[in-house]
Amino acid sequence: MPRWEKLIYYTLMVFSTVVGIYELNVFRNYMVDDAFISLRYVRNALEGHGLVYNIGEKVEGFTSPLYILLTYILGRFGLDLVLSSKILGVTSFLLILAFLGIWGSIKRIRQFLDLPSLTVTFSIIATSFSLTFFAITGMETVIFSFLTLLVFLDATRSEITFRSICLIFIAFLCRPEGIIFLPWIMLAIFLIRRSDNRIIVTSSKRTLNFKRSEILAVGVLFLAVAIFEFVRWMYYGEIFPNTFFAKAPWTMDSGTAHWSLKGVGSITYFFSASGGVLGILLFLAAIFHKDNSRGILLMVCALTASLVFFQKYAGSDWMIGSRYFIPALPVWAIGLGVSLTALNILKPLLPLWRSTAVSGTVFMIAIMNFSDTTQFLRNIQSYPNNVQTSIGLGDIGSWIKQNVPQDYRVKNWRIGAIGYYCDNTIIDTWGLVDKEVGRIRFRASSQEDGTRRVEKHVEKVKPEIMITKLTKGGETNGKGYHLIHEGRNGGEVLGVWIRNDLVSTIKLQSPSTN
Repeated sequence: MPRWEKLIYYTLMVFSTVVGIYELNVFRNYMVDDAFISLRYVRNALEGHGLVYNIGEKVEGFTSPLYILLTYILGRFGLDLVLSSKILGVTSFLLILAFLGIWGSIKRIRQFLDLPSLTVTFSIIATSFSLTFFAITGMETVIFSFLTLLVFLDATRSEITFRSICLIFIAFLCRPEGIIFLPWIMLAIFLIRRSDNRIIVTSSKRTLNFKRSEILAVGVLFLAVAIFEFVRWMYYGEIFPNTFFAKAPWTMDSGTAHWSLKGVGSITYFFSASGGVLGILLFLAAIFHKDNSRGILLMVCALTASLVFFQKYAGSDWMIGSRYFIPALPVWAIGLGVSLTALNILKPLLPLWRSTAVSGTVFMIAIMNFSDTTQFLRNIQSYPNNVQTSIGLGDIGSWIKQNVPQDYRVKNWRIGAIGYYCDNTIIDTWGLVDKEVGRIRFRASSQEDGTRRVEKHVEKVKPEIMITKLTKGGETNGKGYHLIHEGRNGGEVLGVWIRNDLVSTIKLQSPSTN
């Protein structure tokens, strides 16, 4: 390959990185509301109250102990927690790009992923709207994406080592679905070893059986997980986080059929954001192509399927552009690049035509992702911010902290920014940080049934403060409560209500509005 052609590909990678950094800058002022849930745990821990959301209530309402730990460490050094969460996400995003570039430059990998195909793969990841958004908005999503990539790259060595086990355990600490990497990596290695044409790295002893050292390593992983679960049980009294009960699959939507259709929509969005229909066809063609790259492609399929399976059956809510699929994006993009190489689509072209085709593809990918970013900015104030939080939610929390006694309990379903910016006990109607509400939703037959049961529970509890949506036709959920404040979050108007018998306990004016 001519030197000038290599320079073009490296320049395109730099261009894709610049586009990705620009998207990070666009999203810099936004935070996913759920991120503040973890940050409140960290804040309480730093203040000496323990790893709790509501002081005195030991409920594990987070799903990433690793994210909590890393944020806590940065907080101990005096860094602002919101800034710390953004630093962790952006660092992970940049590490994904760095490791992909380093891995793709290894000589043994170039037979599966040549430089033109690597350039296309790199651009899909670097300019991804979903990756850049979640990298800068405070969640552990991109940290887990980086760990997923490391586990995958390590698996291409076709052996289980203690390094593999450490990566899987760290991934498990980052997200509970990290534990599925163990059966996945064992299946992947079996597929690689079972025939010569699927060998990625030829070990000194080619065998279908797992070596004694590999079995020992797996045993160490089980021991580490058992110790972690024992510590979790000793502190929280449960072996599962409370989110497992609050977000069980059967509680998340209006029946199984509707829930499954939403899942199909989310899966479709994932694939359209990582190659589209053409990419899927290319991938499938490469799998059935008689080539030694089939092993790595089957690994990609197995990993993606594992994450989808966990998403559907282990208790998560479907969201269009779901953050639970994002960790599979870098690995899936690698699969597309390997498919391009395996089918020998670009190699026969003359250098000028090949570099032109790759350049056009990279620019098209960048434009498509940039259009998603533009659409996001255009619509952000016109719909309720279910995925991201605006400054409005934090303002509502700050208002409560300044005007409402700290011992007043607040019934709310948006527990992220509002909970982080106030110190009051939060009655979480989703049940993420409320053990009793979580069990109520777990026993419900559907989301509607769970909501009805929770409302009855709230009526018995009689919280001092309620936060509800305000509608154009007037508020009906505030029965027995007096409106004292209005706040806006995107297209939503939220009302803060106080129980009628407590109106005299605070200085009341006409309802203020942010």
